Amino acid sequence: MEFKLYFQIEDKLVLPISYHHILQGFIYKRLSEYPEFSDFLHNKGFQTEGQSFKLFVFSLLKGHFQVSGSKIIFDNVIEWEVRSPVPFFCEVFVQALENEEVFELAGQRIFLIRYEVTNTKILDEELEIRMLSPVCVDIAYREGEKTKTNYLEPTDPYFNYYLTKNFQRKFKAVVGKKNSTGIFLLPHKDFNVARNKYVTKFGGEIFITAWKGSFTLKSDIESLQFLYDTGLGSRNSQGFGMFEQI
Repeated sequence: MEFKLYFQIEDKLVLPISYHHILQGFIYKRLSEYPEFSDFLHNKGFQTEGQSFKLFVFSLLKGHFQVSGSKIIFDNVIEWEVRSPVPFFCEVFVQALENEEVFELAGQRIFLIRYEVTNTKILDEELEIRMLSPVCVDIAYREGEKTKTNYLEPTDPYFNYYLTKNFQRKFKAVVGKKNSTGIFLLPHKDFNVARNKYVTKFGGEIFITAWKGSFTLKSDIESLQFLYDTGLGSRNSQGFGMFEQI
């Protein structure tokens, strides 16, 4: 299920350029009406093969903005999208939207104009897509006593291998069964690695590298529907991997 939210800004909305954690916090605050579920999602999540998945994804903010130093400043109306395949998540989230009209982001008031709830159906095994939040594929590895992370480019020959592995683990965590289907995310011929590279901090602590742009996405319909609802790649609940059809 997907939610499209439209907010009116009181004057201007000033956020750090790295604002993913603020949007994630907005979601968890809405879920906090049900502390057990919120705590489960935040601290445990849906687990399989030693990995935990929160099973929601969100877009970057859309709207008119300007960048000033380390800040991004929005004005007028902003649009934002949230998705999840978890029915209870969707029930709680929509209930929170019904109960509130005035919200806060980074201590600043925003007013909910309207929201739309839809269930987009995927009908083809090959999609042309645009990332609404950048796609991230990462590999954790040990170097001595430290755990480090390697972020793969979409042109890397192992990119789709690890993208597929991530999908298969998420699918098993939700559905409870294995899915051996491959996922193929193919950059368009004019894809420019440098121009579409997206580097940000999450919560001021870790740097994350991900990728904007347009791609061809191939798999079976069931798998593509799952990815549409949960997001491509890793770190979906941190605001990475949401896409739209073009």
